[in-house]
Amino acid sequence: GLRSYIFSQITNNNLDFLKEDVSEKMRTQFPNVNVQELNVLSDPDNNEIMVQMYYSVANTTINDNLELNFA
Repeated sequence: GLRSYIFSQITNNNLDFLKEDVSEKMRTQFPNVNVQELNVLSDPDNNEIMVQMYYSVANTTINDNLELNFA
């Protein structure tokens, strides 16, 4: 559902809602993934939203990060 935010005005409220939405979907869709840090950043001049997530996978040695940029 992240693409639905692309055509929305970038505000602090939208960024907070987006962060909570991503956190909730990770908990429900990927319960074995432990999100250690989630950052939702914006660049309003370029109408861009960046989602950075640092995570680990339960019962494995996988620790990684993911960065998504939406412009």
